Amino acid sequence: MTPDTYVPGVSENGVYVDVLPSSIPEYGLKCPCFDRYYLNRDKFVQHIKCKRHSAWMKQLNLEKHNFFKKCVELEQTVKQQRLLIAELEKKSHRVHVENLIDL
Repeated sequence: MTPDTYVPGVSENGVYVDVLPSSIPEYGLKCPCFDRYYLNRDKFVQHIKCKRHSAWMKQLNLEKHNFFKKCVELEQTVKQQRLLIAELEKKSHRVHVENLIDL
């Protein structure tokens, strides 16, 4: 199994803030700011106080408007891909039926 990915919370002011989980999942918790995962809460608490994590949080807050735009773009991409998959499945089914008829 893979560790869960840590996601900061959002304050009432719309600012990303660290929210400590009450417990760490069995397979650990991975923080996106660094390619490392944590197996216990105390280690994770230490981690969120480090300079790298603080810089990452600051950058998240500076780019939060870009994240919304990116989210919308990704939703559009997923919608388009779902339509394309459905279209390809229909074509595949038609070809399969035609091949059965030719037998």
